[in-house]
Amino acid sequence: MLLVYGLLFLRGAYFPRLQYLWGGLGVVAVLAIEWGSYMAYGESPLYRFMTSAQSHGTIGIRSGDFNAGSGNISDNRLWGPLLALLVNQEFGLLFYAAPVAVFGLLRSRNLSEQQWQLVKVFSFSALVWFLWVGYSGAVRPLPRYFAYDAFIALILVGAWLACVVGPRWRIIVLAGLVLSNYAFLSVENIHPRFSERSISAFAMATDEKIATDPLTNRRVGGYFRIEGRDPKEFMNTAPNLEEGSLYAYVDGRAQKDSRLSPLQLQRLQSGADQAIWRAEPPLLLIGTILTVTGLDALLPPEFFWKLAIRNPTVAVYRLGARGP
Repeated sequence: MLLVYGLLFLRGAYFPRLQYLWGGLGVVAVLAIEWGSYMAYGESPLYRFMTSAQSHGTIGIRSGDFNAGSGNISDNRLWGPLLALLVNQEFGLLFYAAPVAVFGLLRSRNLSEQQWQLVKVFSFSALVWFLWVGYSGAVRPLPRYFAYDAFIALILVGAWLACVVGPRWRIIVLAGLVLSNYAFLSVENIHPRFSERSISAFAMATDEKIATDPLTNRRVGGYFRIEGRDPKEFMNTAPNLEEGSLYAYVDGRAQKDSRLSPLQLQRLQSGADQAIWRAEPPLLLIGTILTVTGLDALLPPEFFWKLAIRNPTVAVYRLGARGP
């Protein structure tokens, strides 16, 4: 953005240079608050920049697969950044409406000269930002790095609705954007640590201690500590698990160092042992929509699970007790 607004400032294009200076001072004021908070904790004022460069930076521009990281459905170097905008629950339909808004604003005769110039500046700066994040190789094209584009898109769509679109269509478009984004919110993990929370609730309601894998055991312990209880009161940490012990098994979770014998693990995974308790994660709103419309049949099962459920099922088994 320094490149875009710096060149416009030097040319004196669109607005008086003083307005660029005031805008720049506003940005510096916000950044100064962040810099001050880092310095208060003994960190460099450029801590965020250095952290991003170390954790999400890339080495040059590569073709083919691109390790884009979390939040994207494709790592492809060419269309991955586009999909980060168009197929992402964080943005919903915003970037479908934005090009329509820009086209409508540029063709409109309802804008003043200054408003028309703003549309051009905002559109150009958003395009430069997208190309830089998406294709320069400076950072991984994660959705959060397109936040500037999202802010600009909101401004442009809002201006289009206010200045160009008629009252009836304005209500329809706004309702579509708001309701669709509400549905997309359900794709987020709105039931975090469902398995661990369920196990902790079950453990505090029973008189027997429960064993589980090391990762789940550590996470469940946090919920006991929140309640001011010692995890050792509820969790079975014996080196060997005897037949008849209770064991909490999270579907799909690795059981390395779980203290289960090979035979016990095989029985759990095959469903041979009896589950005395089970917790099924609720179907999210987006899952209900996909099921009602029949679109779930068009999706691969793993993709549907990722969208509609997200959390694994958890069951407590009594080791050695044969199921029905």
